[in-house]
Amino acid sequence: FILTAIVWFALERNRFQGPPLGDIIAARQAAIKAAEQAVGETGH
Repeated sequence: FILTAIVWFALERNRFQGPPLGDIIAARQAAIKAAEQAVGETGH
């Protein structure tokens, strides 16, 4: 069980980048805004 937990944490730590920070948030907001404009939403 302990070995499985160690392997799982090692893999998950590499896959999960943590909460988005600064420029990642700005880039994501820009992408969302562009996608909303593409489908005709006003983005209230």
